[in-house]
Amino acid sequence: MASGRLRISGIELTCGKEVESAELTIGSQKHALSRQLNNGVLCADFNPVLIEKASKEPFFLLVTYLRFWQPSHKVKFKLSEVLDTSQANEFHQVSGKLNIVLRLSPESPGARPLSPTIEGILQQCPRFRVLVIGKSGVGKTTLINHTFGIKNAFAEHDKRGLADITKELISEQNSRFILHDSRGFEQGDVDNLDVATKFIKERRNNEDIKEQLHAVWLCFQIPDTDAGQRMMEAGMEQFLQQKKDILGNVPTIFIFTKYDLLITAIELPWCQSGKDYTPADVELKAKQLLETRCIQPIRDLTEETNIPYIAVSMDDRDKREELIQLTYDKVSEFFGNQPGKATSAVPTLAAMAQRVAPDLKIEGSIKVGKQRYWQAIFAGTVFSERSMQVCLGVIHDDIIGLWNFRDEGKLLRSEELREFMMNLVNLLDRPMDCPPSPQRSETMSSMQKEGFPLVSFMMCALPFVAGLQLVQWAYNVFQKTPDVQRNFIAYIVDLTNVLDILFTLTAGRSEENLNIKAIKAAYKGYYGSTRRTHVHTQIRGYSPSILGSNDVISAIETLVRQRYNTDTELARKVGAVSANDLEGEETWYP
Repeated sequence: MASGRLRISGIELTCGKEVESAELTIGSQKHALSRQLNNGVLCADFNPVLIEKASKEPFFLLVTYLRFWQPSHKVKFKLSEVLDTSQANEFHQVSGKLNIVLRLSPESPGARPLSPTIEGILQQCPRFRVLVIGKSGVGKTTLINHTFGIKNAFAEHDKRGLADITKELISEQNSRFILHDSRGFEQGDVDNLDVATKFIKERRNNEDIKEQLHAVWLCFQIPDTDAGQRMMEAGMEQFLQQKKDILGNVPTIFIFTKYDLLITAIELPWCQSGKDYTPADVELKAKQLLETRCIQPIRDLTEETNIPYIAVSMDDRDKREELIQLTYDKVSEFFGNQPGKATSAVPTLAAMAQRVAPDLKIEGSIKVGKQRYWQAIFAGTVFSERSMQVCLGVIHDDIIGLWNFRDEGKLLRSEELREFMMNLVNLLDRPMDCPPSPQRSETMSSMQKEGFPLVSFMMCALPFVAGLQLVQWAYNVFQKTPDVQRNFIAYIVDLTNVLDILFTLTAGRSEENLNIKAIKAAYKGYYGSTRRTHVHTQIRGYSPSILGSNDVISAIETLVRQRYNTDTELARKVGAVSANDLEGEETWYP
């Protein structure tokens, strides 16, 4: 039965009459053996217990003798030997005078390895493909870099004369994003316009969804018409006049850059003249100028009234969030409503690729979870005959994959973080108003090493060490019981909150590779927060009737959408941590 997993359903011990009792331990489960007809054989039969190659759970037989001076004897089983046994239904082990037989049950025929839902999505479409059109100097590079968490989006390619719209620009900092660049269409540049038109139409007509253009960003700098500036050259005007024929229904966003310069141009003369005004007055005037200088000319050229647009300032993260939300909405509208086609992966890739909008990460995670594994917690047989560790593992991988951090060391998929999360779920059955206080020596040591506010963020002491001593339940076979279901809900919501905090902590450096220090800061921040105790209180309050109905998925969605920043104290601490605070090496455990 060479396999990475099997089920143990019984044990037989031949030992003679000098043995008083014996007990088999598999993880948190203990099974007492009973003597058969007063002879030298002890046996136990029980519901099958699933064990797997990667398991770290205790697995041994403890034998107690009648003679009080004879110490108890522990017989440990090596998982690798049990899994590699050549006997179909039994494993034999001899220890001194003890002859042990483990009865093995074959793995359920349908129990194939669980594949993350995200893998199927990535097979359909591994990257979100964006075409950016705009002249050099309008702010394309900064916009792309900040929105998708990369460095030097255009680099040498951005130098005048070198732009090649057909070239796929892929960054090692974000593997879920492909960029195509067109430098715009100067007056008389007919060849460039023809090349772009051909490229766009070829991509539009490609049947393979991963080769299609998923979004087009048309970038224009807001012109200072008083100084004689023009928003676009004749070539771009020609392109927009043919927009419907060239772009068709490809999701297209008009982006007007350097909005901050327009605000300054309005406010400066008002301030100098002593005019009495409010920020709302400035915003209203800016919208009026944007309408006359940018939006109406485009309506006239395209003969379209509904122009999806946004005005952005390079240092305004909120505007970039609005941009990616608008892009996501248009992508979902187009790719999510194609008759006769399966659910498109493109909207999910849009949520994965961007690195500015945590709300989109959460929504994408909900959609991925609902496709299969969230429902399996409450209905169906997907998780049958599997350990909870395995079931939680595939849910973990789906959530991590959607958030798409730059994690070359696979720290977010590490056994250590999974241990951290399972220990966090373990607190579900330990209601408390606040986490254990750290020892004074530990606190002072932290304060010497870290500057405030990080020290206040990291001070809480974690009540566990390396290993899964506190979470033996994770090795049990999955069952649809209220306690198990609550644990799964807690894992999903806890992990989402930790990643949400991590997303904020790394917002200014999302192109950088993750380190353990940042992950632990996010984890400890959530662990020691009112937010975490509030989440667990809500989950503990779920009645069996809710857990057994369709309402439970809605309940998970509600909890997941309640972001960590509803805890104002936690949000304050997270916001106070700088990028410098998170630099440096650190280990998972002290």
